[in-house]
Amino acid sequence: MPEQSFFETEALLTLLNTASSRLGISASDLQNITDEISDQDAIRLNSELVEILKLLPSTAIEMEEELPPPGIDQSRLSFRIWRQTNSDRQPNKMLFIRVKDAAPTAGIGLVGLVLALATLSPSAITSGMSTVKGVYDNFIKLKSPEDDDAMSIYDALLKCAAAIAVETELPSDLGVKAADLADFGGPSGDRAAKALKRLKELGLAEVAAWGDSGGDLAHPDNLWRLRA
Repeated sequence: MPEQSFFETEALLTLLNTASSRLGISASDLQNITDEISDQDAIRLNSELVEILKLLPSTAIEMEEELPPPGIDQSRLSFRIWRQTNSDRQPNKMLFIRVKDAAPTAGIGLVGLVLALATLSPSAITSGMSTVKGVYDNFIKLKSPEDDDAMSIYDALLKCAAAIAVETELPSDLGVKAADLADFGGPSGDRAAKALKRLKELGLAEVAAWGDSGGDLAHPDNLWRLRA
């Protein structure tokens, strides 16, 4: 992926675009999702994702304070978290972020999209920085090639949640059967069961509803969802 550069107020939008490109989510569908995020949640998520970016090593990222130039992209999402002037009515300096190796932004973007979708669900619990960082810290424990299926089914769960959010009026955290995740690019059969178990071990996914009396992670009727 190419180098990415953006101001701090554009972090959420930039990272969500990165995630949606990886997942094949259309720009119009992403816009529909971001339109539903409240101003308060947009500001909070943007701030938390910037804090995660700050933790990246200097070999991967550069940050410096600059005055934003006129004409900076003020699309609907970034405009809502725009800080044009400070208390003295002077233009604010903002962090300008340059990610040299854009690979980390894919993972941070996926975590951001998970949290963005969680804000659209009535049952979602408002998360603090520790929760967001915890999800990211667990996500980066997934390593190729041993966790390829787990990463694939994580993407599939996220695609499915996004589809639910865009195409229905149902909460995006209702859950989906493992077998149905193959339609979203996930593995099937025993590979899917093992991949979901791996995500559960890392706290990245959970059973939304058990297919039997509970406890059998491999039960085909379990409903799975990403954990935010």
